[in-house]
Amino acid sequence: MARADWLEAGTALLAGGGAAALTIERLCVLTGRSKGAFYHHFGNMPAFEQALLGHWAEANRARIRAAAGQEAGALPELALGLAAGLEQAVRRWAAVHAGARAELAALDDLRMAWLAERLGGAETARLLYAAFIGLLELGGPEGVAAPLALLRRSLPPGDDRP
Repeated sequence: MARADWLEAGTALLAGGGAAALTIERLCVLTGRSKGAFYHHFGNMPAFEQALLGHWAEANRARIRAAAGQEAGALPELALGLAAGLEQAVRRWAAVHAGARAELAALDDLRMAWLAERLGGAETARLLYAAFIGLLELGGPEGVAAPLALLRRSLPPGDDRP
């Protein structure tokens, strides 16, 4: 079993049960592997958590890089592609875990910079991003697209209004 398989298992546990679900025992049950196999790849749970957060952040950075040529109109589709449960779990984890907080803050900055480039300013980007986070909390990614489009239409015109 590869290191990436452990990280995918951790991603599933985190998305389904939050940070409290991340235990070596649960990882071993989910993967069908032993604790020794876990320790072969990760020296301890904090090392696994750091790797998991890096794995999550890199997957999100890759999505942003892939969207580099897209306009702001692609925002609803990008939001729909997020794993809402995982996003929410990382946000909750960030409230109590310094590593999660740092990864999330860096990713939030990157996402808002992507928006600011397409929407003509940091204030508009921050408002839309805050709405996105709130909408995720209210109902997951399915409930994000239409309200974001409505909010965007209500903002002052920009060069690339969707």
